[in-house]
Amino acid sequence: MKMIEIIIDIRRVYKNWIRLGYYYKIKKSQLFTIELRNGEKLTVPKNLVHFIALLIKEGKSNGGFQFDLTSGIFTFPYDQKIVRMKVYKDNKFNGEFTSFLGDYDFLQPIKDNTVIDIGMNIADSSIYFAINEASFVIGLEPYKYSYEMALANIEINDLKGKILPLHAGYGRDGIIEVEDKVSDIGSVLEEHKGGIKIPLLSLSKLLEQYQYNISGELLLKMDCEGCEYNILYENESVLKKFSRIIIEYHNGYNELKTKLENSGFSVKYTKPNVWVDKSTNIHYVQGYLYAIKKD
Repeated sequence: MKMIEIIIDIRRVYKNWIRLGYYYKIKKSQLFTIELRNGEKLTVPKNLVHFIALLIKEGKSNGGFQFDLTSGIFTFPYDQKIVRMKVYKDNKFNGEFTSFLGDYDFLQPIKDNTVIDIGMNIADSSIYFAINEASFVIGLEPYKYSYEMALANIEINDLKGKILPLHAGYGRDGIIEVEDKVSDIGSVLEEHKGGIKIPLLSLSKLLEQYQYNISGELLLKMDCEGCEYNILYENESVLKKFSRIIIEYHNGYNELKTKLENSGFSVKYTKPNVWVDKSTNIHYVQGYLYAIKKD
């Protein structure tokens, strides 16, 4: 999103939008004191300033936000529910909240259906599915740092019986060693010899192991920074068990689209966003792919 669009959103929601705009762009501060147009004030990390503005803009909330600097827990109303998310650990922000802004609405109806959440991160998407009354959510997160935050978030939202978090990666069944690093959104699953050993699980294995937890329709959300291409190795009969699938692709969509169409899905996709990660010099062709099983 362009900076001008962010400033417009901030101006719409905050009384102190001029000061916020200055600090947001020029001073590059990490903590901001925000003042909503209803008079509500609080101090939040920079990463939450625009998210709060978008929640209000989209009519998902109109106030009642809290951020605890000690625990790193952000509390916000969402569609007449209260969500609590631990977003800070070891003085590092982690988390992405686009789940609550419509990124996965394609999977609706979620109520009474089972969701496989590959790329759970700190459980923001899993919690979104659970509060939208999914019958059960199975989430995969390979990195210990994010996985432990996911456990905390599931607990503080009292969703232990609704979400099953797995410290695992997605891929062809086996074991992978991963670095015990402070991961965040955008962390690619990479082999790290001598690291923590975690399982790699295919969709086939997941459905076999947790078949008795599945009820209603099967839905799949996949945002795992490149591991989505492992779906190419899945048996088409396994993919046909899903009713709706959303995948964030990171290196083009052609093979994924062909695989899903051959498995009986109608597929749409967003226009690719081409960009370069300056820290790794890796080129990405990124966007979303939406698949719905044909009748």
